[in-house]
Amino acid sequence: MALREAVESLGADRHRFVLCELKDGRSRVGGILNIERDGLYLSQGITGQKKIYYWDRKDVPQPIVAPGEHLANGLKWTGVVAGCVAISPMVIALLPLILTGVISE
Repeated sequence: MALREAVESLGADRHRFVLCELKDGRSRVGGILNIERDGLYLSQGITGQKKIYYWDRKDVPQPIVAPGEHLANGLKWTGVVAGCVAISPMVIALLPLILTGVISE
């Protein structure tokens, strides 16, 4: 019960990273995406998420500064944007041909 109240006091904020120590010795770092009755969802990278159940945690999650996680996420988003920019000329060139039926799907 105290663990759930501590998580709810942190609130769901993707930009506030927390450290969750698990009973099996592992730890998870991420932003709180969603708080549920039986656990919480932590962000893992730019698109992933991991559910952490209250009974799997060793102690109360601690807010931390995670510059490495922020840097890694920023680099991943930079790669996604760079990839979109790189393929956009090809898409722009082929789109009229696809729409007119010259190139069939």
